[in-house]
Amino acid sequence: MVTRSAGKAVQEKILNALNNCGDVLYLDFSGVEIIDYSFADEAIAKTVSRLLAGEMGDKCIVLTNLNPAWAENLDVALKQRQIAVLTDGPAGQGVLGTLKDHLRRTLDYVNSRQSVTARELGEATGLNVGAANNRLAELWRQRLLRRSDVIPAGGGRQYVYESLLERV
Repeated sequence: MVTRSAGKAVQEKILNALNNCGDVLYLDFSGVEIIDYSFADEAIAKTVSRLLAGEMGDKCIVLTNLNPAWAENLDVALKQRQIAVLTDGPAGQGVLGTLKDHLRRTLDYVNSRQSVTARELGEATGLNVGAANNRLAELWRQRLLRRSDVIPAGGGRQYVYESLLERV
Protein backbone atom coordinates (compact mmCIF):
# COMPACT_ATOMS: atom_id res chain seq x y z
CA MET A 1 0.00 0.00 0.00
CA VAL A 2 2.19 2.71 -1.38
CA THR A 3 1.74 5.84 -3.51
CA ARG A 4 -0.97 8.48 -3.56
CA SER A 5 -2.64 7.01 -6.66
CA ALA A 6 -3.02 3.62 -4.97
CA GLY A 7 -4.38 5.44 -1.90
CA LYS A 8 -6.97 7.23 -4.06
CA ALA A 9 -8.21 3.91 -5.45
CA VAL A 10 -8.49 2.46 -1.94
CA GLN A 11 -10.21 5.64 -0.71
CA GLU A 12 -12.96 5.10 -3.29
CA LYS A 13 -13.39 1.50 -2.08
CA ILE A 14 -13.57 2.66 1.54
CA LEU A 15 -16.18 5.30 0.67
CA ASN A 16 -18.23 2.67 -1.15
CA ALA A 17 -17.97 0.34 1.85
CA LEU A 18 -19.05 3.18 4.15
CA ASN A 19 -22.15 3.70 2.01
CA ASN A 20 -23.04 0.04 2.39
CA CYS A 21 -22.21 -0.61 6.05
CA GLY A 22 -23.89 0.11 9.35
CA ASP A 23 -22.63 3.02 11.42
CA VAL A 24 -19.05 1.73 11.90
CA LEU A 25 -16.62 0.43 9.28
CA TYR A 26 -13.79 -1.68 10.68
CA LEU A 27 -10.81 -1.62 8.32
CA ASP A 28 -8.68 -4.71 8.87
CA PHE A 29 -4.99 -4.28 8.05
CA SER A 30 -4.04 -7.93 8.62
CA GLY A 31 -1.51 -9.03 6.05
CA VAL A 32 -0.60 -5.52 4.90
CA GLU A 33 3.16 -5.41 4.50
CA ILE A 34 3.81 -1.68 4.18
CA ILE A 35 1.98 1.64 4.16
CA ASP A 36 3.78 4.78 3.07
CA TYR A 37 2.84 8.32 4.08
CA SER A 38 1.30 9.23 0.71
CA PHE A 39 -0.99 6.21 0.75
CA ALA A 40 -1.91 6.77 4.41
CA ASP A 41 -2.81 10.40 3.73
CA GLU A 42 -4.86 9.69 0.63
CA ALA A 43 -6.64 6.50 1.72
CA ILE A 44 -7.18 7.10 5.43
CA ALA A 45 -6.60 10.73 6.45
CA LYS A 46 -8.60 12.21 3.57
CA THR A 47 -11.40 9.69 4.12
CA VAL A 48 -11.60 10.58 7.81
CA SER A 49 -11.60 14.27 6.87
CA ARG A 50 -14.58 13.63 4.60
CA LEU A 51 -16.37 11.83 7.45
CA LEU A 52 -15.78 14.79 9.74
CA ALA A 53 -17.12 17.13 7.06
CA GLY A 54 -20.42 15.24 7.26
CA GLU A 55 -20.30 13.60 3.84
CA MET A 56 -21.24 10.19 5.24
CA GLY A 57 -23.68 11.12 8.00
CA ASP A 58 -22.73 9.71 11.39
CA LYS A 59 -20.51 6.90 10.07
CA CYS A 60 -17.24 6.04 11.82
CA ILE A 61 -14.04 4.17 10.97
CA VAL A 62 -11.94 1.97 13.25
CA LEU A 63 -8.57 0.64 12.04
CA THR A 64 -7.87 -2.90 13.20
CA ASN A 65 -4.80 -5.12 13.31
CA LEU A 66 -2.28 -2.39 12.55
CA ASN A 67 1.38 -3.29 12.52
CA PRO A 68 3.14 -0.80 14.84
CA ALA A 69 6.05 -0.58 12.41
CA TRP A 70 3.97 1.23 9.79
CA ALA A 71 1.20 2.66 11.95
CA GLU A 72 3.58 5.60 12.35
CA ASN A 73 2.88 6.72 8.76
CA LEU A 74 -0.85 6.66 9.48
CA ASP A 75 -0.30 8.60 12.70
CA VAL A 76 1.74 11.30 10.94
CA ALA A 77 -0.81 11.66 8.12
CA LEU A 78 -3.65 12.08 10.64
CA LYS A 79 -1.65 14.53 12.76
CA GLN A 80 -0.90 16.64 9.68
CA ARG A 81 -4.66 17.11 9.29
CA GLN A 82 -5.18 17.41 13.07
CA ILE A 83 -7.68 14.55 13.17
CA ALA A 84 -7.83 11.21 14.97
CA VAL A 85 -9.04 7.66 14.37
CA LEU A 86 -9.52 4.69 16.71
CA THR A 87 -7.41 1.56 16.48
CA ASP A 88 -8.01 -1.93 17.81
CA GLY A 89 -6.08 -5.16 17.59
CA PRO A 90 -3.79 -7.64 19.33
CA ALA A 91 -1.45 -4.84 20.44
CA GLY A 92 -4.35 -3.09 22.15
CA GLN A 93 -6.76 -0.26 21.61
CA GLY A 94 -5.78 3.32 21.01
CA VAL A 95 -5.95 6.47 18.96
CA LEU A 96 -3.79 7.60 16.06
CA GLY A 97 -3.55 11.27 15.15
CA THR A 98 -4.31 14.36 17.19
CA LEU A 99 -6.54 14.23 20.26
CA LYS A 100 -6.29 16.56 23.26
CA ASP A 101 -5.39 14.89 26.56
CA HIS A 102 -8.69 15.62 28.32
CA LEU A 103 -10.60 14.13 25.38
CA ARG A 104 -8.29 11.10 25.33
CA ARG A 105 -8.99 10.51 29.04
CA THR A 106 -12.73 10.85 28.42
CA LEU A 107 -12.56 8.46 25.46
CA ASP A 108 -10.63 5.93 27.56
CA TYR A 109 -13.31 6.15 30.23
CA VAL A 110 -16.14 5.57 27.74
CA ASN A 111 -14.25 2.70 26.11
CA SER A 112 -13.76 1.06 29.52
CA ARG A 113 -17.50 1.36 30.30
CA GLN A 114 -18.82 0.75 26.75
CA SER A 115 -21.53 3.41 27.17
CA VAL A 116 -22.09 6.50 29.28
CA THR A 117 -24.29 9.56 29.64
CA ALA A 118 -23.00 13.04 30.46
CA ARG A 119 -24.46 12.75 33.95
CA GLU A 120 -22.67 9.43 34.56
CA LEU A 121 -19.38 10.86 33.29
CA GLY A 122 -19.78 13.93 35.47
CA GLU A 123 -20.50 11.87 38.58
CA ALA A 124 -17.53 9.59 37.94
CA THR A 125 -15.02 12.35 37.16
CA GLY A 126 -16.23 15.34 39.15
CA LEU A 127 -17.06 17.35 36.02
CA ASN A 128 -20.27 19.33 35.88
CA VAL A 129 -22.82 17.88 33.46
CA GLY A 130 -22.27 20.67 30.92
CA ALA A 131 -18.52 20.06 30.73
CA ALA A 132 -19.05 16.30 30.54
CA ASN A 133 -21.57 16.75 27.74
CA ASN A 134 -19.20 19.04 25.83
CA ARG A 135 -16.42 16.43 25.97
CA LEU A 136 -18.67 13.61 24.87
CA ALA A 137 -20.22 15.67 22.08
CA GLU A 138 -16.76 16.63 20.79
CA LEU A 139 -15.68 12.98 20.71
CA TRP A 140 -18.87 12.15 18.82
CA ARG A 141 -18.24 15.00 16.32
CA GLN A 142 -14.76 13.56 15.78
CA ARG A 143 -16.42 10.19 15.06
CA LEU A 144 -14.64 8.49 17.97
CA LEU A 145 -17.92 7.53 19.70
CA ARG A 146 -21.42 6.72 18.54
CA ARG A 147 -24.38 8.56 20.01
CA SER A 148 -28.00 7.56 20.46
CA ASP A 149 -31.04 9.46 21.68
CA VAL A 150 -33.00 8.04 24.59
CA ILE A 151 -36.00 9.31 26.49
CA PRO A 152 -35.47 8.80 30.23
CA ALA A 153 -38.31 7.51 32.42
CA GLY A 154 -38.94 11.02 33.75
CA GLY A 155 -39.23 12.45 30.23
CA GLY A 156 -36.96 14.84 28.41
CA ARG A 157 -34.10 13.89 26.16
CA GLN A 158 -30.74 12.31 26.85
CA TYR A 159 -27.81 11.14 24.75
CA VAL A 160 -26.01 7.90 25.40
CA TYR A 161 -22.47 7.77 24.04
CA GLU A 162 -21.09 4.36 23.13
CA SER A 163 -17.66 2.96 22.44
CA LEU A 164 -16.82 1.86 18.91
CA LEU A 165 -14.46 -0.77 20.32
CA GLU A 166 -15.47 -4.23 21.38
CA ARG A 167 -14.78 -5.05 25.00
CA VAL A 168 -11.92 -7.51 25.31
